Amino acid sequence: MTTLKGPGIFLAQFLSDKPPFNNFESICLWAAEKGFVGVQIPTGDPNIFDLKLAAEKNPTPMK
Repeated sequence: MTTLKGPGIFLAQFLSDKPPFNNFESICLWAAEKGFVGVQIPTGDPNIFDLKLAAEKNPTPMK
């Protein structure tokens, strides 16, 4: 990818235990309703992104 198109949003600042901010699908739908076309996904919250599972599914390091 050489060009990022936006506007984009970093989701970490909005995460909470209340909908729509408590899971990946609903927070992305919320962001899209606000006009965002890109999201930066935080990896520190397993409710949003399970980093360990992702590493297990793709054990080949990126070059």
